[in-house]
Amino acid sequence: MMEFLFIASFTGAFVAAVWIVILVVFAWLMFTFRKGMLNRIDSEILAHKAMAEAQGIDITVTDLEIHRHAGGDIANVVTSMIAAKMEGETLTFQQACAKDLTK
Repeated sequence: MMEFLFIASFTGAFVAAVWIVILVVFAWLMFTFRKGMLNRIDSEILAHKAMAEAQGIDITVTDLEIHRHAGGDIANVVTSMIAAKMEGETLTFQQACAKDLTK
């Protein structure tokens, strides 16, 4: 990488070379922080999926991730679906998400 900067400084492309280095570092930082966020979110999603499956409710991880990225609270969705099932009512995942997002 240093050889690239050295050669670029003599050819007049030093500014472009600096921008390339900045962009590579920025991309690396974004990937690192995003990976950390996804690991945290995934563990929470998997915990709520396990809680729903223990009660016999079939929810996919993808559905929970989509609801989470939409700004919803997956804990509210799962607990409301469990409560509805215990009361003998039918509450679909889409209905639970709609209720959660309107709050």
